[in-house]
Amino acid sequence: MFRKLLGLVFAAGHIGTAIGAQDYSTTQCAKFGHAEFTFSVDEDSLSEQDALWFRSTLEQMVASGERFKAGETLLVGPVLLKLEAADGGRLRVLEPDMKSMPFNYVPSVARTLRIVRKQRYAADSLGATDAMRFAPLHFPLLVTRNALQAPSILMMRKEDEGNATGWILSDAQDQDISHADIQAMSVYEAMLKRPEILDFLALPDQFAVVVSGRRKFEIFKDGSPVVPLSGSYLEALSK
Repeated sequence: MFRKLLGLVFAAGHIGTAIGAQDYSTTQCAKFGHAEFTFSVDEDSLSEQDALWFRSTLEQMVASGERFKAGETLLVGPVLLKLEAADGGRLRVLEPDMKSMPFNYVPSVARTLRIVRKQRYAADSLGATDAMRFAPLHFPLLVTRNALQAPSILMMRKEDEGNATGWILSDAQDQDISHADIQAMSVYEAMLKRPEILDFLALPDQFAVVVSGRRKFEIFKDGSPVVPLSGSYLEALSK
């Protein structure tokens, strides 16, 4: 069964004190007759604040009446997590390893929380937090021929009933993509091939991005160049 975790946007602020591999478990679910959750954080670049936020959010969902069981999935930001039975009647939260195609689930949520953080920071950097919209990794986007092999990729988002995420990726040097060969692929597959697109995938459709590397990008709003806000994540990333 598919569940969506609504309102998953972290509070503003930079990633805090890093932690190593660590297990967390909820403690408030049993009082509502629900199994407790357990999850792991296995990356040094995630703050403990994020892990505690995720734990609290799961507890709040159960307190508000949500019910979960092994075999169900849960959409956190753009990432589809999976629940499996764990020791003591608990539910373990798994995430894709962000390496394998198709999804290979591993017992961690660190990558998911980092992705949500960075996509939120990118939106914050452009004053677009209230309009951000996650593009689920298992949903399709459209890619023009050779776009993912191009030195620079033009990322544009358009509301389109035939394109679930709205994103179209093309070769930034192609002056006319109207007749180009276009194929659909999952956001996840495109991200594996060109990881530098990932930070920008929650931006609303008035923005377009030309990206040619992790720290090399140009951003446009309604067709005009814009620069990230002073002191923001994207400003720091571009230096």
